[in-house]
Amino acid sequence: MRSTQPCADAAVVWLGARMVLTNELSIGDLLVFLAYLKSTLKPIQDFAKYTGRLAKAAAAGERVIDLLNQEPDVRNLPDARPAPAFRGQVRFEDVSFGYDADQPVLKNISFTVQFGQRVAIVGQSGNGKTTLTNLLMRLYDPTAGRVLIDGRDVREYTLESLRAQISVVMQDTILFAASVRENIALGIPQHHAVRCGARGAAGQRPRVHHADAAGLRHADWRARPHALERATPAPLHRPRPAAQSQAADYGRLHQRG
Repeated sequence: MRSTQPCADAAVVWLGARMVLTNELSIGDLLVFLAYLKSTLKPIQDFAKYTGRLAKAAAAGERVIDLLNQEPDVRNLPDARPAPAFRGQVRFEDVSFGYDADQPVLKNISFTVQFGQRVAIVGQSGNGKTTLTNLLMRLYDPTAGRVLIDGRDVREYTLESLRAQISVVMQDTILFAASVRENIALGIPQHHAVRCGARGAAGQRPRVHHADAAGLRHADWRARPHALERATPAPLHRPRPAAQSQAADYGRLHQRG
């Protein structure tokens, strides 16, 4: 489309010049026609440009609708009830799980994490570290065994009330074009205690309301569990620090442990 207008202009000028030389057209009429031609081609170019964007948007919209229409495999049980304020003991009892039936990721896993205890699960990629977290949050249900919090099976609770008390810090941080405080408190009830928790946890008290979050990417998202702690009784799980955290951050974690 970009090459159409120069070609059209060249053809009009060539033909118009011949008509001017033969007194069939005046120079003023030729200039007016060129102006009209330019005004006509621009909307056509814009239409062609936005048509491509609309086609991409329509395809993306279909994928979003398909995603929203999918039914989750894990649902609330008929007798599920809201979870109480957790104290924080986590226990896996003979848990087995596999994304494929013939390829188990976890097999007869049993361990207990007491309230207040910090546990690091270390291993190579694909050994099931993230799977343990997914089972705790009921993103999946184990094929065998039980996952318990404070001695109760997590399947006894509604998904919303269970996940509201679990805080997760991922390696890859997703930030929105907003302040540090707004990114930390995203999805957390915006009462005063949570706002104070987000402000204090970020460690940027004078700037946190307006500072750009991109410059504090990893510190920003690690502050979410502290802010969530002000909103819910017991954030249970913080799987891993950001991969690019500074050595000083790890030092603070070891001191606290």
